[in-house]
Amino acid sequence: MTRLKTPLISFRARGSLGPGLSFRESASGPVAEKKPIPAQPHSWPQTYQRWLYQDYAYLWTQQTQAVKDVYRGAGSRFHLTGYQYWMKYQLTNLPDIVSMLHLDKTRGAIAYDASRAGNDGTIIGCTPTTGVIAGGLHYDGVNDLVSLGRLPALEGVAAEWTIELFVKIAGNFTRNTLFAYDAIDTLGTYDLYAYWYKGFQLQYQLGGGQGEKSSSITSWDDHLWHHFAMVKTATRCIIYGDGVETNNVVFAGSDFTPAYVFKLGDNYNIQHMWGNHDHLIIRNRTSDPTEILRHSKRRWILS
Repeated sequence: MTRLKTPLISFRARGSLGPGLSFRESASGPVAEKKPIPAQPHSWPQTYQRWLYQDYAYLWTQQTQAVKDVYRGAGSRFHLTGYQYWMKYQLTNLPDIVSMLHLDKTRGAIAYDASRAGNDGTIIGCTPTTGVIAGGLHYDGVNDLVSLGRLPALEGVAAEWTIELFVKIAGNFTRNTLFAYDAIDTLGTYDLYAYWYKGFQLQYQLGGGQGEKSSSITSWDDHLWHHFAMVKTATRCIIYGDGVETNNVVFAGSDFTPAYVFKLGDNYNIQHMWGNHDHLIIRNRTSDPTEILRHSKRRWILS
């Protein structure tokens, strides 16, 4: 229990009394308030919201003083600090999230986007299964996929973004596709994709005609859940496996055409995924190693 700054009987009391009552100062004098207790505090919606709060609280510490001053000025109109206004704005708008598919609550053929961007996924053939966090989706290796359509945030040589996904490999195909941003029935040098190759290595391509790269991830055929992250800066591509950086190479992106479509578990009807996916999140910014490591450990319910 937090100690009161002055005795409880004082009209200038500040602090908290037990878990349910707090005191604060206001323009009109001390105010006693009941602390809000969220309904079902350990539910998955509350958990997801708490993770977003942690992400944006950390991101605030990475902002320049100039950016903080902008939020401080904007917040002063509402009697909020710069940090408070930052958190309010970020949690309301989720401006850096292009798509966030928990993949644990589907309605028919739709995997709903939990961001504000409306990039829902169309589920074709996948079946619900136990995920690494809550629920997930299983791909049969034949014709299952989730299609998100075109994602312009991924396009452009200088574009910066992050793709994170939990995966469990069930079978060792020649190319076990995790995801692809493609427009034709093949994995080409002008496409974006990542796949598990012949049971011994994760390989990837960022577009731009620069050729496919082999990652240092070589042990994901163990039928366990793993966290994959691909981070693209203006000039480099960084691969993380289970929160650890494995590859960092010079790799510009490509100016994809409007015909490109982002798909989970499929590369235009060939080279399918056999295994499970959970919790896809795509950001229009680069996540740093601290963020990636923290995200990779968000796995409370294991199958």
